[in-house]
Amino acid sequence: MSEEVIYAHLKFPESRKTENIQELDRFEIKVYTTLKRETERLNTLQNVKEELQGNISLLLMTNLNKSENIRNLSITVQNLATKLCRELNRKEPGHKCKPCPNHWLWYKNNCYLFSETRQTWQDSATSCSSQNASLLQIKEKSTLEFVKSQKLYYYWLGLSPRQDDKNSGENIISSARLKRYMNDINKMFCGYIYATNIFYVPCTERHLLACEKKANPVKAESVLMSEDPDREM
Repeated sequence: MSEEVIYAHLKFPESRKTENIQELDRFEIKVYTTLKRETERLNTLQNVKEELQGNISLLLMTNLNKSENIRNLSITVQNLATKLCRELNRKEPGHKCKPCPNHWLWYKNNCYLFSETRQTWQDSATSCSSQNASLLQIKEKSTLEFVKSQKLYYYWLGLSPRQDDKNSGENIISSARLKRYMNDINKMFCGYIYATNIFYVPCTERHLLACEKKANPVKAESVLMSEDPDREM
């Protein structure tokens, strides 16, 4: 009887050790299996992510190309409408497609008004401003040629007022940028155009009015429609 107890006592630690090893093996297998499964899941998610990124990039590129095509098409339509409107105005002055107000001349991208009303320089500037325009300035060669073709005499220009009439009679090359005048305008000299020359006289003198402003874009529908859509029935 005592021998059996001793034997059992001696064998128990060995059996317990084996069970622990088996349990550890099962745990390691479980961890390995779980890790493998999660790794495969992460790889799958990574593949899905890369595929989505590729699809998004392709979609963005497609949209950019479409936007560029639409923009180019819009520019082409605008250019064609403008060209056709110019031709219509050449045959029928004052055609409704003209992007300038009535009685204004349309040249290049600007509208010009040459009025027979005589005013002081400051009143002329105010009058132009009330029509969202400014006194005529000549900044480009093409504008200079246009102004010469109009044969303007005694029209105020949007030049900065001076304290004297120095350089009166100078040939028109390009109008300087209009600057703010700090002194009393009634004591200064302002420039006007006479054919191809600029003269400076007291700003209180009365001369003719020349305004300019940017032309509105030509509306394609105004070129295509035979009747004015704004006209009351």
